[in-house]
Amino acid sequence: MTASNIELFDVLTGRILAKLYQHFPVDVPLEAWDYRDLFSGPPMEDGWLDADDSAFFQSTVLWLGSAGYLEHGSATNNGDVYGCVLTAKGLEVLKALPASLQAGPTLGDQLVDASKGGAKEVLRGVASEALSLGARMLTSHFGLPS
Repeated sequence: MTASNIELFDVLTGRILAKLYQHFPVDVPLEAWDYRDLFSGPPMEDGWLDADDSAFFQSTVLWLGSAGYLEHGSATNNGDVYGCVLTAKGLEVLKALPASLQAGPTLGDQLVDASKGGAKEVLRGVASEALSLGARMLTSHFGLPS
C-alpha cells in the first residue's frame, strides 16, 4: 500500500458509504475486488486481492459496522462482506449538509459524485467530515462535550 492507512481508510470509507447511500435501503454485497484500484499489492488471482489488501478492506467494512454506520451479514476469507446496508445513524450522517453550507448537496450526494469522478482527495475530505459528524452526534446523544 502506498498511501498511509488513514488516507486509504478515508478514501475506502467514502466509496463504501457512497455505494450504500446509492442503494439504500437495499442491502448489497461489498466485494473487495471492486475496490482493487485503491490497493497497490498484486492480486493473488482474478477476483482475489492480496491477503493484506483484502484484510484491510474487510477490516474497514467491519469497523464501519462496529462504529454504527452500517449493518452487515457474513464476511468471507477473500475480504468480501455481504448484506451491507446503512444504519439509521449512517443515513442521518449522509443526509446532513456540510457545516460550511446552508443549502446544497448532502454529504452522501458529495460522496456519490466524488466516487463516480474518482476524486480521492474529495472522497477523503467528505468521508472524514461524515465520520466526525457521526462522532459528534454520538457524543451529544450521551450528553458529552463535543
